[in-house]
Amino acid sequence: LKANWERRVGVIGTALTRVAAQGREKMLTPEYAELALCFSQEMDAIKTGQHVPRDHINALENKCLGLRSRAGSDRIPSFLAYDDNLLLKDSHKQKRFVDEDNLVSNIFKCAKEQYDKLAAFRDRNVVHHLDPDLRGAWNEVDEVDKRKLLDAASEFWKDFKKKSKRGAFSSDQRRSDKGSWFRKEVKREISHASASLDDCCRQEHSRARALAVKYKVSMSVFALSLWAAKYIDYYEKKLVDTCRFPWNIVGEELLNVKRQKRLRNQLLVDEDVLQKILSRLRQKEHHSSE
Repeated sequence: LKANWERRVGVIGTALTRVAAQGREKMLTPEYAELALCFSQEMDAIKTGQHVPRDHINALENKCLGLRSRAGSDRIPSFLAYDDNLLLKDSHKQKRFVDEDNLVSNIFKCAKEQYDKLAAFRDRNVVHHLDPDLRGAWNEVDEVDKRKLLDAASEFWKDFKKKSKRGAFSSDQRRSDKGSWFRKEVKREISHASASLDDCCRQEHSRARALAVKYKVSMSVFALSLWAAKYIDYYEKKLVDTCRFPWNIVGEELLNVKRQKRLRNQLLVDEDVLQKILSRLRQKEHHSSE
């Protein structure tokens, strides 16, 4: 398609389609016949080396459509205005696009719409910020312990991802009661898969607890290290969060950390307010004694 367009075959083909869409009368004009001749000439351009000037093509098209000729008109189809990442090319930002009702344009439109939907989904799930409660609690961990815990948590996460790829968290067992109703079979498989997932998560939780004992830290601190190993990296690289790790393993511990952190912050706020109230009372007593 790109090669054809560079040879102006695509330009002339688009012009012929636009004119034909206006009705039979437009197709009976001498300009339309000349456009068809130009198409034939451009098809042979590889052999002859003679290309049809694009200004001439635009002029013929405008005459067929009853439009005034515009100098420097350079219309291109939308699918050529975007790069392989579906981003608009800088050299095409000021140009007009031609979107005809043909197979290539329709395929591109559908692909662009789906890409925009996926891009919107990606933007919503990119880690743009870190949880303030968990980040504050992680900052309170000793720096020496942080390095050891991050290394252990990173290895834990790598093992978890390997198990996920191998299908360790899905049910591989088959059932022999093929004569049962389809609906009952689906319910049974769903419940069995959920139970298998819960069992695996419990096993991973036990493994995390064993590592917490090994490094002589509380389970909450090791849960924080699992959170930091993933989300700090995601935050710095602006990656998309597509899995539940580590919430599906140590979610309760992380929630407890958040509760304790918020409670402590609230107590600090209350203490600050109390100090201000006591200060005002002392000032009033001092003024009244004077």
